[in-house]
Amino acid sequence: RTGETVHLVERDGNEVVYIYKVESIHGAIRMVSRIGMRRPMYCTGMGKAILAFQPDSKVVDYWKGTEHESYTAHTIVRQEAFLREIHEIRCQGYALDNEENELGVRCVAAAIPDWQGNVSHALSISAPISRMTDERINALVPELMEVRNEIASYLGADCKSITPETKY
Repeated sequence: RTGETVHLVERDGNEVVYIYKVESIHGAIRMVSRIGMRRPMYCTGMGKAILAFQPDSKVVDYWKGTEHESYTAHTIVRQEAFLREIHEIRCQGYALDNEENELGVRCVAAAIPDWQGNVSHALSISAPISRMTDERINALVPELMEVRNEIASYLGADCKSITPETKY
């Protein structure tokens, strides 16, 4: 519906694993992501969206138990900045990847809660920065959240009452 690349990931320990991908209809630029690829949670919008559903103590434990590599100049590698990012995700209900995982690519991501409010999956819409402007992200967020809510409802979740901000 958006014409952009869509990903679905599952948390596996301190990483996310790409389990589904739909390529953009704008085939000129391909992202490096592929099904089965593993990435640390701190540098992906989907990983950060999942972590936002964890209590602060678990987020800090995650941070301390993970090596922090700069995949790009935009990768967050300082704990204070990362914790501020998690707080912002909780407030807005979605996460961004601002070229943190792959240079030239931005994404907007949302965690998918289950009926108990637990989160182990997330989805994202990704595009080159030339198309993924702040205005485009703002236009995509309602669509992203609508699809996230639809998937979550199949899992028995009521996304109106289960958000990162209300959970923690």
